[in-house]
Amino acid sequence: MTGSATLSHNTITTGAWATATTWYLHNNPTPPVANTTAQFNLAHATWRSAALSAARTLNGTATLAIWARKSSGGGGNPTLRAFLRVFDPGTSTYVELGSANVSITNDSSTAWASYALHWSLASVSLPAGRQIEIKIVATGSNRDPEIAYDTTAYATSLQLP
Repeated sequence: MTGSATLSHNTITTGAWATATTWYLHNNPTPPVANTTAQFNLAHATWRSAALSAARTLNGTATLAIWARKSSGGGGNPTLRAFLRVFDPGTSTYVELGSANVSITNDSSTAWASYALHWSLASVSLPAGRQIEIKIVATGSNRDPEIAYDTTAYATSLQLP
């Protein structure tokens, strides 16, 4: 997935897409090299796939497995809201397939925790040339969330049916 918004050149990579496929979020370069450096004060981040080479139909559950924690202890729990979208590069428009929320409860004094966000998809047609996009927005607390991705130990990923 190619990045936009406050972070640029964030991407998702995958192998051949025959059935269910897991896509891993990462920053440039492509292919990814080593671990991504921490980036603070996340308000939102976006990852976008390369253009689909063939049309696809999604039936089943899409899952975003995300590793996260609060940047400091105490205070409220931030919410991460993830949007699963399809981007049309020809018109620069989006079709939202759904959104999901998760409250981040662990803080920086504890280990990273894995959170799962799910979308039920029924006969969603993806024309060739479109791009899959994940947008994550942080809300609801003065404790900024940290998201781990593009690391060997904490590989945030999107699995599509």
